[in-house]
Formats: sequence, structure tokens, C-alpha cells
Amino acid sequence: LETNTVIPSGDGVIDQGNGTAAVATSESLAEAIAANYTTIKLAEGVYVIPDEAKGKTLTFIGTGDPEDTKIATQDDGSYEGCDYSLDGSTVTFENITINTDSKTYTGYARCNGTYNNCIINGTYTLYGNSVFNNCTLNVSGDVYNIWTWGAPTAEFNSCTFNSDGKAMLLYGTENTKLTVNECTF
Repeated sequence: LETNTVIPSGDGVIDQGNGTAAVATSESLAEAIAANYTTIKLAEGVYVIPDEAKGKTLTFIGTGDPEDTKIATQDDGSYEGCDYSLDGSTVTFENITINTDSKTYTGYARCNGTYNNCIINGTYTLYGNSVFNNCTLNVSGDVYNIWTWGAPTAEFNSCTFNSDGKAMLLYGTENTKLTVNECTF
């Protein structure tokens, strides 16, 4: 996938054809999802995925530098603390930073995800099939980068895990298939 060539500013959705939109705010992101765009290019900024994304197949593309485009997970207030905005969705994240609060169970509930050239800051819990390609996972303290909790499969290719000694917790689904290829710990 290509990175943004048009950087939108302000509110509104810029139609880029073929089911692709460009947005610059969380509000315009919600508008693009409600309008059934399937590929959404995000300008530099911080975004929260709206609940309207549940059950959809989506691709989110950052500007090219994952440090520029950030997605913050939101706690729905349940005992788990996970984010239900992508519940039942299949999502590709490209050139995105995902920031979490590093609490147990923080992640997207029942989301099948592919993460390409992403940065994950904080503990991230997997609830669906997940593939990480060329990602950097950062966490500090007595917590893990990744919990495989509800992931039937979890694959990490050419990723870098920066932690204080706890990179992955293979936990939850008793038959989780974990694959780690050419990663640095």
C-alpha cells in the first residue's frame, strides 16, 4: 500500500477513489467509516477509532513515518479494559503508532489484525488472529509487550521488542499458534 500523497487538514473526508478516503481528525475518521470507505489514509495526528468500525474490514494507513500517525486505544469501562471499537473487524494498520496504557487486557476485542511497519507503545493484548511485520514494540516496567490472550494465531516477522525483560506472554487460548521469524529482543 502507498502512503499518503495528499495530506488533508481540518475536518472533512477527501475521497481518493476506489473506496479510499483521506482524513485529518477523529471526527472525519468516523465520517469516512460511516460512509463505508474501506481504506482510510490518516494525516499526522492522534485518532480514536469510533464504535462504527465494529464488524468491518478496514485498512488504516499513516503518513509513512509511524511516529506521525497515532491511534490511542480507549477503555470501554468493562472489567477487561479492552477497546470494543473494532469488535469483530478485520483490520490492517500500516505506518501507525498504537499507544496503550499498558494495563492488562488493553487491545482491540475480537479484532483480526495485520500490522505493517507499526510501533506499539505499551502492553498490547491480542484477541484475534494477528500478524506483525517489521514492527517495533516498546514497553517499560514489569509488563509484557504482547499478551496472546485470545489469538488463535500470532505471527511476528522482522519485529523488534524493546522491554525490561518481558516480551511476550503466550497465554489464554490453549492452542495458540505462535510464530516468531527474524525478530530482535
